[in-house]
Amino acid sequence: MNDLKNQLPQEVEEYLEEEREEKMQSTDFGAFMRSINELEELLEEEEQEMSKERRFLEGRVHEIQTKLVKEMERSKQMMKLKNDYEQAIKELEEKLGKEQQARQELEKVLDEKIHQVEDLQYQISKREEEVQHALQSAEEESVSKASSMKQMREVQNQIKELQEDLEAERESRNTAEKQKRDISEVYIQAASGKGHAVTEVMLWEGPVDGIATFNHYRESDWTQEFCSCCFITPIPENCTACNCTKYLSDKFGNDNVTAPPTMSTTTMVQTTTQPYEIVQTVKTNEKDIVYNITNPGNTTVTDQEPVDTSTSPAQPSCGIQVVADTSPYLVSWCRLYNDSLTPLYTDDDLDFDPSAGFHDYKMVVDYEKYDQIEKTWCLKVYVDRYMFSKIFGIPEFSSDTKLLLHVFNKNNYVPPITDLFDVFSTRASFRNVIMPPSSDAMCRYRGVIPIDRYEAGIGTDQLMTDVVSYQEVLDPCIPCYSPCAPYTCQTTCNPTEQKLLNFTLTDLSLPAKREENTTGQLVNTSISYFLTVKAVLSSGKSAEASSSVFYIDDTLPWFDLDQMTPMYIDIKQGELTPVSFQSSNSTIKAFWRCIDEESQIVENWWSIGTLVGGDDLQPWTSVGEDQIASNNSFGGILQNNKTYYVSVRCRNGAGLEATHTDKIGKS
Repeated sequence: MNDLKNQLPQEVEEYLEEEREEKMQSTDFGAFMRSINELEELLEEEEQEMSKERRFLEGRVHEIQTKLVKEMERSKQMMKLKNDYEQAIKELEEKLGKEQQARQELEKVLDEKIHQVEDLQYQISKREEEVQHALQSAEEESVSKASSMKQMREVQNQIKELQEDLEAERESRNTAEKQKRDISEVYIQAASGKGHAVTEVMLWEGPVDGIATFNHYRESDWTQEFCSCCFITPIPENCTACNCTKYLSDKFGNDNVTAPPTMSTTTMVQTTTQPYEIVQTVKTNEKDIVYNITNPGNTTVTDQEPVDTSTSPAQPSCGIQVVADTSPYLVSWCRLYNDSLTPLYTDDDLDFDPSAGFHDYKMVVDYEKYDQIEKTWCLKVYVDRYMFSKIFGIPEFSSDTKLLLHVFNKNNYVPPITDLFDVFSTRASFRNVIMPPSSDAMCRYRGVIPIDRYEAGIGTDQLMTDVVSYQEVLDPCIPCYSPCAPYTCQTTCNPTEQKLLNFTLTDLSLPAKREENTTGQLVNTSISYFLTVKAVLSSGKSAEASSSVFYIDDTLPWFDLDQMTPMYIDIKQGELTPVSFQSSNSTIKAFWRCIDEESQIVENWWSIGTLVGGDDLQPWTSVGEDQIASNNSFGGILQNNKTYYVSVRCRNGAGLEATHTDKIGKS
């Protein structure tokens, strides 16, 4: 009993302990299940978020793919445009090349024509001398030997025939003269003056005391004028700043347009006007040059009275007018006597400021075809060597035509005097004036100018001489090829002989390489050189041409001995198998590797001997650029167990040579 009594609390305690454990397990399982549910909910939310992210990324991928397709299409279009552009550029270059070639051919034909005309002129001059001599002889003979009227009539008939021949020769000469061009050329720094000063070069066929130039008025944009409202139909009533009836009548010759009445206030303005345009003659280097009104600088004005050009009749004349303004332009014009026809002119904008520096202006009076049939005189104007304008139907100028250089106030503008110590003035500068020669001159301008000398230099690019400056290398012989040539030619030269000219530049110091930092390391690279030759004419003009690139190689070629050991081939064992012993008793074959990275190997030689470096079996023989050679002519000569030696030599593009003498030999 006592045992049961003692055992009972223990069992009760164990039972309670088991109950507590079961309760705790039940509680933990519930918490675990709740955690599982929470995790499932979180997982579902994560899946929803990931689904949203996936849909968003799929949309972005689709957008990127769409943009990529568009970019690829655009790239194809750009590539097509690029190809079309390159093709157009190529066609333009081909067209330009053809035009340049045609221009060169035309200039060549023109030069030949000028030569022919000069030769004809020389022959005409000699013919005139012969005719004059014949006339003089005939007159002397008529005085001394004419014993009867019959003889006198015969002499007179002869004189008449000679005079007719002379007249025919003169007419032929005049015809030849028409084939030549009269060229007036001058370098001008035009006068400034905000468009109020005009710098002019004029061909004037009239009296020097009645010079009348061409007054040019440039039309402005009507939309920027006060009368722009006159072009509105019907004319508005508030269009009072302009008399539209008179304006439209003056502009279009329409008297039927009636403008609304205008109210205006008359304002009296006192101005100083000039009734005529003043022309002054300046003495410079014993030549008269027409100059501007303000007479700036230290020049001496002659005591001529001012000339009223407003009433002078128009004379045959042509010229160019340079106006320096915010929008500078050039006017080319021509007038006939008394303006029997409307003056011809054209005005073109200049893309530079003509008052900022000197520019080349050239007027060419030529006789050429206006269409396919009719020929007429024309004026061609060049600015800095480029044709600027061309006017047909100009007057024919005589040998008395004068070349005038002057500056005048446009539209007789008189600037207001605001400061007595700073009066408005401007000037133009002229230099290098070339005038048409006299019609009876034997050797006219535009003859063929000979080459006076040749110069050569060296540079790191084409047409550059930054390494060796130009130096004279040749003084050519100038042949006597035309009547005018004796002034500059050498009679010992053959005009039909053509020579290939050679020259040498000495005492040069040209480095072969230089260090360049291309990838962070210093690398020795070969320096590119170009030889440039310049032909200089007697006039000072020149033409240049450059060679293709060349390099300096001051290093010897070298042999790759690793590949050349051994260097012999036995043809009985294979065409490309190196050996030290061979079974062939008739053929010796060898190969070598000679290298030059700068100028390459251009030629190789080889020899065969019974001693090292010997050539008793075969002397030095060239094999060109090949580096393998064979000699099969030793039948009955090669002996068993005897050693033979091959030596090789190579040369690079700079002419430097290297020799390898084999010391091993082949048995």
